[in-house]
Amino acid sequence: MGFSTGQLVDAEDGEILLPRLYLAADFWHRFRGLQLHRPLEDDEGLLLYPCRSVHTCFLRFSLDLHFFASNGRWLGEQLNVRPFRASAGVRDAAIVIETNSRCQRRFHPDRPVQVALNSAYSRHLPVELLRSC
Repeated sequence: MGFSTGQLVDAEDGEILLPRLYLAADFWHRFRGLQLHRPLEDDEGLLLYPCRSVHTCFLRFSLDLHFFASNGRWLGEQLNVRPFRASAGVRDAAIVIETNSRCQRRFHPDRPVQVALNSAYSRHLPVELLRSC
């Protein structure tokens, strides 16, 4: 896939929410996104930062879009966004996590998330979003 990887975890109890989280935090990785890519598995997601809106052009599958503030606080979601659509986004969003719409993954407004990674790619993400490995 060419992305750096990490895990999405619950900031309060450390529960792993997405075991395989791909990171798109630079222009080219965000630009490419999941275009012409195979559908995501149920345990995979793509984190886009900075990002507040998404298009699904050239995708072959539907996505669930989960919007977060830069500190990991959940702001909202748009479910089952089909290919060749555009999402207006959510106010104050800085992060979008794309998941396969089949997996029915939900996040909770009162449970912030963090990203656990062990790569230099962490310099692209807000410090408050990072969890040490």
